[in-house]
Amino acid sequence: MQAGESPSYRRRRYFGYVLAAGVSVVVFWMIVVPALQAQNFGITFFPDGRIEIRDFPSILVFAKAFWKGTANYDVQSYISATSEWAGRPLDIALPFPYSPTMLWLLGPFCPLPTAWAFTLWTILGLCVVWRLAGPRWPIWVGVAFFSPTAMLCFSLGQTVLLSTAALLFLSSLYPASGREPAEGSWRIWVGGVVLWALSAKPQVAVTAGLALVGARQWRILAVALAMTAFSTLLLAPRLGVHGFLGYLGMLAHYDTQTTEFFGRNLFPEKMGNLRALLHITFGLGDTLAFRCSAALWVCALVGLLCADTLRRLDNACRWCLFVLAYLLFCPHLIASEELHLVLILALMSVWAAGAGAFVPWAAVALGLAVLFLPVLQANAIRIAAVFGAKVGLAGLLSWRSAVLRPVASAVGGQSSGFSALS
Repeated sequence: MQAGESPSYRRRRYFGYVLAAGVSVVVFWMIVVPALQAQNFGITFFPDGRIEIRDFPSILVFAKAFWKGTANYDVQSYISATSEWAGRPLDIALPFPYSPTMLWLLGPFCPLPTAWAFTLWTILGLCVVWRLAGPRWPIWVGVAFFSPTAMLCFSLGQTVLLSTAALLFLSSLYPASGREPAEGSWRIWVGGVVLWALSAKPQVAVTAGLALVGARQWRILAVALAMTAFSTLLLAPRLGVHGFLGYLGMLAHYDTQTTEFFGRNLFPEKMGNLRALLHITFGLGDTLAFRCSAALWVCALVGLLCADTLRRLDNACRWCLFVLAYLLFCPHLIASEELHLVLILALMSVWAAGAGAFVPWAAVALGLAVLFLPVLQANAIRIAAVFGAKVGLAGLLSWRSAVLRPVASAVGGQSSGFSALS
């Protein structure tokens, strides 16, 4: 026990670490142990002909084939690697919206057996849980990791836990003075590396990059862009023009009507964004729903940048609204991505209690409601509920930023009066 700690701080730390320990036990017992015991972890064949492929093992198998020189960065290579892994010919594989940066990030995991690489990846995710369940953040952040959405992320080996931690780190780089970190500061270089790593999922990197534009963090952006260009050029002989064009074409036509090679593994009915609302709830064609969603995402990003230019957004609200725009309108979104709402739950702590105290509590309720809804229940009502909750959350945050003055503009500010158990 450290000297000077208040009883409320000690209680907060205790309950937070109890939550983190509980999540760790559940994840190891329900996910890691079965993975280590599986004969061919990551792919399951059912008697009715269905195939279940987990995200992390599938992409790791492809990365291994790429670094061995038996696969190029294209769709057919991905299907061939998956077929060899499955031990039978397949004509489908997981959707593949990852940039070549992913190959660098998974490189250190490639020498390991797939199940052990998944275990190490899961431990990294649990490290994020322990960090965010700690006393710096509100108690509801730890509660969020017990949600079905969080468990789905662990089960699939998704990147969301790590990308959420990365987004929170980048949001903390905005100093109270509103200026960039000092010249030569380690934060510039670490921030650049983190943003480069996020470029493995371009849509997340775009979200973070534009938030950094709003924060005028130009040197961090420059470092990330330089690293992305350099790391991609190193792979250029293997990628080739065909690989680049195929990847860009897939990003532009990532729907069930025009994507012939991965169409059967795209499930808009399990999403919670505008694309799913238009396609599943209102019956619009998936191609048109995809394009409408993408167009509104661009409009939302431009609108947020304009508001930021007019100095209408503080730092916490900037990051919350950019992430919400991603979760509402980006057509490249799966159910597990909703866990990025943890960033919003965490950043609620930068506002002190006062006249607008109900806003964070209402926002927390909406965020947790989205995370605790059954993520695999595919119906129009669930989609409308998830989308509506996120719209309500965006409205609350916009009103809070426009009407009530936040007490801090950086993550590292004073402790909030909203912290539970205080």
